[in-house]
Amino acid sequence: MAGKTIDEVFQEVKRSWFVLPGYERWAEEDIALPYINQSTISAPNVVKRMLELLDPKPHHKVLEVGTGSGYSTCLLSRLVDKVISIEVDPEVAQAAQRNLERCGAKNVKVLVGDGKEGYPPEAPYDRILINAAFPTIPPKLLEQLKEDGILVMPLGPEGYQRLIRYSKKEGIKEDMAVVFIPLR
Repeated sequence: MAGKTIDEVFQEVKRSWFVLPGYERWAEEDIALPYINQSTISAPNVVKRMLELLDPKPHHKVLEVGTGSGYSTCLLSRLVDKVISIEVDPEVAQAAQRNLERCGAKNVKVLVGDGKEGYPPEAPYDRILINAAFPTIPPKLLEQLKEDGILVMPLGPEGYQRLIRYSKKEGIKEDMAVVFIPLR
């Protein structure tokens, strides 16, 4: 499945597959929606922009921090060779795993753990996507990023953050303003 364009995967993957019961009618709206245990599903335009900044290629191995519902994980699974996704909340991770099985994502490994620590056994990563806000880039994640790798995340304090794209060669480039829950 890897090797499709971002626009193609957004056409294939329906956000309604990932929302909680009762929220289906808002699933295709460009708004964030609540999820299990105070987590959220980001607005589609934000997810799309994060993927554009990430610039995933079919041969890439991606570390995702903050699996959430599995929506962005499923999109990534259709763009790259392998996705390792870490979720701190066991209940959320279990729900994401069910959602990913339903969407046919076979190249994803969902782990329960502290995303700030990354996942060294699979490092280094071509790309790292962080789906929660943090005031600084977690140093352990930088250690696990390939020299030519890219990291995308909301950077800043609780409240409003800037979506950033980081590479070891170019440093930090700021993008749009966003609001994400803090990395737990």
